[in-house]
Order: sequence, then C-alpha cells, then structure tokens
Amino acid sequence: PPASMNSIDDDEDLNLRMESFTKLLITISNEDDLLDPSTPQYAARTWIASEDSMQLDPKEEQLVRQRFIMAVFYFSTARDNEWKICGKHLGDDDNSRESFQFQNCARPDGTVFSRHLSGVDECDWYG
Repeated sequence: PPASMNSIDDDEDLNLRMESFTKLLITISNEDDLLDPSTPQYAARTWIASEDSMQLDPKEEQLVRQRFIMAVFYFSTARDNEWKICGKHLGDDDNSRESFQFQNCARPDGTVFSRHLSGVDECDWYG
C-alpha cells in the first residue's frame, strides 16, 4: 500500500502525527478544544490521526481540513448515541464494527452513500 495507508503502530509516530494535525487544525479550531478529550474537535482530530482508514498526510491541508470539519459535525451530533442511520457503526456487536466501513446506506430513492467516518471521501458519506 502507499505510504499514507500504512497503519500507525509506533507510539512515537502517532505522537508526531497528532502534533502535525494539531498544528494544521489550530488554523481553523481553538487549540484548547483540540486538546480537550471531552470535545468533538478532540474526537475528530484523534480519529483523523489514528483511526481514519484514509490516513491522510497532514501536508494535504485542504483535504484534512474538510474531513476534520465533517468529523466534528459527526462527533457533535453523535455524542451520547450512535446515529441510527448510516452512522459510524452498524450496531453493538463486534462483527458490525469491523465491517461498517464497507457497508453502504441507501436512500428510499435508491441513491447509495457510504457511512459517516468510513474510509471513503467524505463527499460520499450519507446525507
């Protein structure tokens, strides 16, 4: 896979990645919010740096900013409960959590989208 798709195994690499994303994201978000574990901004930054299967390079500034904004929206509206339609996870069991990024969501008209926080371009997320 391309270098940007390698998993983040090493704590030092993850810390450097988190720092890089923080430096970029303070241009559009309050630094205190990015560092406070109780905020959607923190959840979004952490997700982009360590969980997002796209593993964007922090140098891809516009893409990171756009994805961050959409992740903040998701985490702002899904704080206590997962979304019932096309949220991050399909349900409470482990099998659905492992496969959620490959599941699509369809509108009644048949238009198909991907789940929020899935490993596809955020423009293809449901909604």
